[in-house]
Amino acid sequence: MSEKKENNSGKAAVSGADKVSAEIAIVDEQTIRDKIYVVRGVQVMLDFDLAEIYGYTTKAFNQQVRNNIQKFDDDFRFQLTREEIDELSRSKNLTSIQTKGVKGGRAYLPWAFTESGIYILMTVLKGDLATRQSKALIRTFRAMKDYIVDNNDLLRQHDLLQLSLKISDSNDKLTETNERLTKTDEKLNKTVDTVQIIREELVHDKLLNIDVVEKNLKHG
Repeated sequence: MSEKKENNSGKAAVSGADKVSAEIAIVDEQTIRDKIYVVRGVQVMLDFDLAEIYGYTTKAFNQQVRNNIQKFDDDFRFQLTREEIDELSRSKNLTSIQTKGVKGGRAYLPWAFTESGIYILMTVLKGDLATRQSKALIRTFRAMKDYIVDNNDLLRQHDLLQLSLKISDSNDKLTETNERLTKTDEKLNKTVDTVQIIREELVHDKLLNIDVVEKNLKHG
């Protein structure tokens, strides 16, 4: 377990094998917002971001969680899939994820913690710094939920607009597909007509040859 030492400025030093940096500042709301993702329809934070906030290495942070695993139900903490990581890597936090090695050499997929999971972290990670960081996280989650409630109609309009754009795009693609099919049908019809003409010419030539043979036989 890592050791934390409080100083008079409200910051904490982390020592030992779990040391991340000399001082860990109290996290601000914007920093937290930049590290919140939406996965499986819920807002989550990833283990490596939480480890950084709390002043742990990712390995040590997850070990603390494993030591108290009975507290973390499936709706508090879940492991991301490779597909979910790829999707997140295309989001606003692309650089953050890549620099943490999630798309590269990391040996396992990261764990996601929901708001409830972060509440539980308050009972797992001890110390004044952990308490302050947890409170900052919880306030940010609450503020984001309040924003969603206050702007629900606006968000619905945005969703409807996005849906309309997707439908329009799908219709355009469908129209393009129909046009390609029509052109293909036209080419196929031309090919069929050409084949029919060739067949008729072959039959005609064959009949002429038969007539010539019959005439030769009669005069022979």
